[in-house]
Amino acid sequence: MDVGRSFLELYNHLKGIVKATVTTAIELENSTIEDFKKLVKQLSGYDVVLVQLVDPNVIGGFKLKIADKQIDETIQSKLKDLKLKFTTNA
Repeated sequence: MDVGRSFLELYNHLKGIVKATVTTAIELENSTIEDFKKLVKQLSGYDVVLVQLVDPNVIGGFKLKIADKQIDETIQSKLKDLKLKFTTNA
């Protein structure tokens, strides 16, 4: 990790700021971005710098990464969970 990135991480930690990334299939509206910021603040207790990534491979839903934690609410992950349940219960 380079010195600049390390400094920024330490600065954000000191100031109570967390970086979060939300990945969706389409670009989000400003109101939805604000909703994600509120959610991250509730979960982490920190102010939020939210980065939005658009990935057309995400059919629906979202992936939210906060520091080293990830919430995967994509359709792909739901289908994968469902398939796993069917194969383990068969």
